[in-house]
Amino acid sequence: MTIKTFFQLLRRHFLLLLAAGLVTAGAAYYLVSKQKQEYTSKALVSTGIISSVSIKNTQGGKSADRDYAQNELENLVSLATAHKTREELSTRLLARYLTLDQADRRYISQAEFDFLHEEVFTASIWQLKDTSFARTLANVTAARDAAEGNDVQALIYSDEGYFGIDYLAEHLKVYRRGNSDLLEFIYSTTDAAFCRQTLNEMLDLFMEKHTKLKKSQSSEVSDFFAEATQNSNSRLKDAEARLLQFRVQNNIINYNEQTRTIAIQKEDLDAVRFEEDMKLQGIQATRQRVEQELGNRSALSDINQGLLSLKEELNQVAQQLSNEEIASADPTADNSLTVARRAELEARRSELQQQMAKFTQQRFDFEQSPNGINTQKLLDEWLATIITEEQASARLSVIGKRQNDFANIYSQYAPWGSRLKELQREIELAEDEYLTNLHSYNQAMLHQQHTLMSTNLEVIDSPYLPISKPDFKQLLLVVLGFIGGSGMVFAALLTFAFLDETLRTPDRVLEKVGMEVATVLPDMKDIDSKSATVQQRHESALHQALALLLQQIKVETLQKDAQPRLVLVTSTRQQEGKTWMATQAANYLRAEDNRVLYLHPTESGMLPAQNEPDSLGYEMSSRMLDAETVDQLDIFGEVEPFLEMYHYVIVEIPALLTGKYPLGLLRQFDLSLLVCCANRSWEEADRQALNTLQRATRSPIRTILNGVDMATMEVFMGELMQPQMAPVLTSRPKRQPYQYDK
Repeated sequence: MTIKTFFQLLRRHFLLLLAAGLVTAGAAYYLVSKQKQEYTSKALVSTGIISSVSIKNTQGGKSADRDYAQNELENLVSLATAHKTREELSTRLLARYLTLDQADRRYISQAEFDFLHEEVFTASIWQLKDTSFARTLANVTAARDAAEGNDVQALIYSDEGYFGIDYLAEHLKVYRRGNSDLLEFIYSTTDAAFCRQTLNEMLDLFMEKHTKLKKSQSSEVSDFFAEATQNSNSRLKDAEARLLQFRVQNNIINYNEQTRTIAIQKEDLDAVRFEEDMKLQGIQATRQRVEQELGNRSALSDINQGLLSLKEELNQVAQQLSNEEIASADPTADNSLTVARRAELEARRSELQQQMAKFTQQRFDFEQSPNGINTQKLLDEWLATIITEEQASARLSVIGKRQNDFANIYSQYAPWGSRLKELQREIELAEDEYLTNLHSYNQAMLHQQHTLMSTNLEVIDSPYLPISKPDFKQLLLVVLGFIGGSGMVFAALLTFAFLDETLRTPDRVLEKVGMEVATVLPDMKDIDSKSATVQQRHESALHQALALLLQQIKVETLQKDAQPRLVLVTSTRQQEGKTWMATQAANYLRAEDNRVLYLHPTESGMLPAQNEPDSLGYEMSSRMLDAETVDQLDIFGEVEPFLEMYHYVIVEIPALLTGKYPLGLLRQFDLSLLVCCANRSWEEADRQALNTLQRATRSPIRTILNGVDMATMEVFMGELMQPQMAPVLTSRPKRQPYQYDK
């Protein structure tokens, strides 16, 4: 949009903008004229969060925690602006002003006092008034918290001035002043004394709630951790008692040392068993070798039978002796009894060995083996191996029993270890919980003392009585209303102008279509319903536009000396107005004594209206699509035998997007006129159709923009003048001779 277009838009809709501004300004004046003047009072409260000295911060503001200070100040602001705070403030104000018997300059002006008693306080509210402020406050609070609705609830939970919590939320503000620890309370209302009193009530209520909240928070936290510490201490003692009871019941003095000793003894016993097993295997191999040397002699059988009884007894003695030897290694056994028993068994073993040797010597009746080895030596060796084998077997049997004892001991100590671990873990967890709760309890007590010392609120600037000042808001609101109303309407007009994609101006046609505009035609729709002045202005613009079009036709066909000059009229879409435009152009040419033949398409079976002798229709048929000259068209009516007798032949073809027009005939024209309606956009289909026309015709193509507004007409043609020659303009026919255009 250019600057010129911008000012044209502003000038065209000036009255609309002025009317919108005046309406909004009048509405603003009507609204602000009924408003009362507002008074504003302020109060300043020091929180002492940053600059105070406490248990945790003995340096004052030198080492203040900014995050802590920010959070505390935000908490204070939230407390002051909370719904419950506003609810209690409204309740106190209502009780305070119910107890006033007459207007007091400290609390309210006479006009507002009368307003409250006449307009605000109803009969049910007056019934809550009592002899003192405390009793009245209790009555109002009870009515506010009642289950059934009443006038007190309707007044408090509303946006009613002075008492409504919504009104207080809008007009009572709490801010943090800069980066300090000061809170600023600001309240605005329509009565100066009421404004100051509301702030006083607000400060009293705020400090009371803050002190109560801090005390309750600190005591609740410390009580919680005190109880938690006591409970964790009880759990710790209970776990220790269960561990002691378990140790006593199972005679566990030192579980780790006891299990270590048992494990060492078991490993030693396993090593002894392995060594004894190795010895037994060697002795058995030696016995088998000796028996092979002796062979199957009857003497060996007799020796075995004779020595059988001695062998069994020797086996028992050797087993008992091994048992005594292993028992002597146990530190808990009685060593004196073991030694005596061992000596007795060893004496018996020696006696049995001597008896077996004597028995062997008496029955032995041979001296040498079949291999020539001394039989006596073999028998001695065989006897020694038998004795040793029996001793080894007895020791292995005792070792096996001892290993079974160790297995039973392991089956007892294994679950004892898991149970001890479980009890010890319970003690550790209980101890950690106890220490953590004890530390938290100490911190809670420290925080409680810190809170009580460092959060003392102090009023620095008390609420003051505001004075009346000139109020320029009304004038400002009226001016802003006028500017806002006009601005909104103008913004909407600009938005519509920017979003408008129609071909409304010749510049837009050149930009989107890419072709120059020969002329522009005014919007003649519903012109008969306009005033005489408007009709005359539109007719004057139309005459001037058609005169300009006539000049364009003459200039573009000036180079052709022969007659007729062929002019093509078409459009990309239907309903563009090309028939009406072609009719007006033909009338203008005929007004200058030119013979003009105007041909327009007609559907088969429909004869055209013969308004003019040289305005004829041609049939829409397949023959028309193949025509390469005007003579080949099937024309309804009489035409001169030679077309050279006409100065101009204007041929209208159907819309290009219908595809029903003779391509071969397009090469014969001297000028092509493309009619475009100003109230539509130019689409891709239109571009393709125009591209086809440019490739099919050899003549220059000029655009005619139809249906533009008068402002665009003045921009395109300059000052509109009365035509000196005004031919008769034909109106749009009510019944068209064909359905393609109007």
